[in-house]
Amino acid sequence: MPRVSERGEDGFDREENSPQAAVALIVRGDTELEALLIKRADSERDSWSGHMVLLGGRRDDADETFLATAIRETMEEVGLDLDRQARLLGYFDSVAPPSWRLSPLMVRPFLFSVTNEAQAYVASPEVADVFWVPVRELNSPAGRSTVEIPFTAWPAKSCGASPTACSNNSWRSTRSRNWT
Repeated sequence: MPRVSERGEDGFDREENSPQAAVALIVRGDTELEALLIKRADSERDSWSGHMVLLGGRRDDADETFLATAIRETMEEVGLDLDRQARLLGYFDSVAPPSWRLSPLMVRPFLFSVTNEAQAYVASPEVADVFWVPVRELNSPAGRSTVEIPFTAWPAKSCGASPTACSNNSWRSTRSRNWT
C-alpha cells in the first residue's frame, strides 16, 4: 500500500466538519469466498441498531489514519487482529450517505483477506452476532427483501435513486436477507 499522505488515505483532512468512519470488508475462502458481517445489538441509542453491517466505526482522535480506525474497530467488535491475522488488499473511494436525511458521514472502506482459520467472535456489547456469509448469497435475488423505515421528524421528500426510494416520510431499501 502506498505511503499515507498528511491528508490521509483519500485526501480528507482530519479537521473536516463531517464525521469520518472506516469499515473493513473481510473475506476468506479457498473454495468459496465468504465475507464477515456482524449484526448490531439492539439499542435505542444506535442508528444502526439490529442491522447487518461491515465491521468498523467512527474515527477517534487517536486514530492517525482511516486504516487505523478499521483495524481498531475490528479488534474491538470481533477480536480479529487485522495487523497480525490479515492481509490488506486495498481500499475503496470514500463514500457518504446519498440522502440529506442521514447524518453527513464520510466512510472509507478497506478490503482484507484472512485464512479460513481466522476466528471472529462477539467481543463488544455493540455486536449481537458474527457471520461468515458466502458472497454468492449476498447477490442472490432469493436472499433479498424490502424494508421500510418511517421518518416522523422530517417532511416527505423524494430521494430518487434506485434501488432505494424515499417518499411519504419513509425510506425503502432492498437488502439481503436477515442471516439470523
